[in-house]
Amino acid sequence: MQKNALRSLALLLLLLTLVVVAEIGLTHRNAYEATQAHERDRVQHDLADMRLTVSGYLEKLTRDAQLMSRSTVLGLYLSDPTPENTTHAEKALQTLSMLRGDYDQTRYIDQNGQEKIRVDRENGQSVLHRQGLQNKSDRGYVQTGLQLGAGQVLVSELDLNVEQGVIEEPHRPTLRAVAPVFLDGSRRGLMVLNIAADELLASLRVNLPAGSDLVMLNATGGWITGGGALDWQFMLDPSARLSAQDPALWASIEGQHSGSFERLGECYHYEWFQTTGDGVQAPKWLLAQRRANEPCAAAAAEATQIAAKRIAITLLIALPLAVL
Repeated sequence: MQKNALRSLALLLLLLTLVVVAEIGLTHRNAYEATQAHERDRVQHDLADMRLTVSGYLEKLTRDAQLMSRSTVLGLYLSDPTPENTTHAEKALQTLSMLRGDYDQTRYIDQNGQEKIRVDRENGQSVLHRQGLQNKSDRGYVQTGLQLGAGQVLVSELDLNVEQGVIEEPHRPTLRAVAPVFLDGSRRGLMVLNIAADELLASLRVNLPAGSDLVMLNATGGWITGGGALDWQFMLDPSARLSAQDPALWASIEGQHSGSFERLGECYHYEWFQTTGDGVQAPKWLLAQRRANEPCAAAAAEATQIAAKRIAITLLIALPLAVL
């Protein structure tokens, strides 16, 4: 009789143990899912902030390029390039440079790719250059810009500024807005505004959570930031692109508008971005944040370990009692 009672008690303890184990597993699963949902929301919020930051920079840049390409003083200079009209056009570009402050270069380039008016931002001053003007007909943004129709504007690739055919030192990350200039229906050249992109990159880093790094790549897999020694190397060596180093991974990334991937043991959350607007032609970039030294499955592994420890403790306490 006593043995039957003990056996019943042992079975009851075993059943209670199983119930507790199941409850622990369910609780941790729910907690893990809630944590993951919160993390997804946070990542989406961070990526949305990044989109808005880039959009704001590009909207200002493209709007200014379009307005300057249609300015009255530029039209007067083109129709009658007297010294007075030339000075007025130069002053207009210089004034824009002073007002904005972050335009590294403000230029009018003619239909042959020759710089005709150039204002550089140097040591906080907007400096007009009449000497040393360059021909930029070999640059992609000039060649593409000269194919644009009236009212259109091109956003260039984000790359390093090039002077006299050589990448400038120290490196100067640059974005350009290029708007065609027409006079009486005839193409006369381009308005080109260069913005200092290092300020854009700094702005993107501001709201990243602790332990996260900013990552940005161009549409061909070239590292803009977040690649360490590989940053900007796409300008010199095509094999430095992520698309060349890991074609399978890159194909997967290209195939989705947003998502996550793991590389070298670290988790990347990304989204493709391409600005849109009336008449705007712009490249596509991958915006991402990387969790430093943390694989994508880190949260799941941590939750599993915690649940396993609690289950093990429960079993260590309950099973000896059940055996007794």
